[in-house]
Amino acid sequence: MDPIIAAVLVIGMVGGVGTWVVLDARKRKAATASLTAPLSERGWNLAVRGDQVVAGLTSAPFGAGSQRRCEDVIRSSDKRVASFTYKWTTDSGEQKIDHTKRVTMILGGPKLPKLEVAAGAVPTTTRAADERVGQAIMHPQMIDRLKEPDLVGRSVFFEKGRIGLVDEAVPLADIVIHTDVSVAVLREIDALIPVAVRAEFA
Repeated sequence: MDPIIAAVLVIGMVGGVGTWVVLDARKRKAATASLTAPLSERGWNLAVRGDQVVAGLTSAPFGAGSQRRCEDVIRSSDKRVASFTYKWTTDSGEQKIDHTKRVTMILGGPKLPKLEVAAGAVPTTTRAADERVGQAIMHPQMIDRLKEPDLVGRSVFFEKGRIGLVDEAVPLADIVIHTDVSVAVLREIDALIPVAVRAEFA
């Protein structure tokens, strides 16, 4: 290939990538600005990163792969609500796979032994660190709620005083309304934790 043509192609590619980066940054800035009012109304704030929000958690998807990070982190002023985009990478080279989920948590609840539930599944599948506690939490009313259509394809975890809901990725512009809906679901689930179990692990 003629050196001049090659140079033109390289410059064109670099310029194209640069233009895409600039346009993407502008689009993100506009989307973030549009969230200012709804965040303020709820007493929430938004941070670009906040990896500490998952410190100590081992429920799926946390702890797997590499390059783990939390982005677009919503936190409530009372620290009782957290919502974030969780990203991680598995394998490397040609086998490298990037993963993205949106996770919503309510914090400050009973510090239950870890329990993970594939919500919306029939039958409901669970992984419990303590089978006794797992069986107490997964009573008929809880199972019925976890089988509701709004939970299909989602998973729920109980760990370290948190109840979390794991979803597929959500566009930046939709994270506030998504958090609203997810928090309402989590509060319904929280209300179904038996009083005796709540008292035992308060």
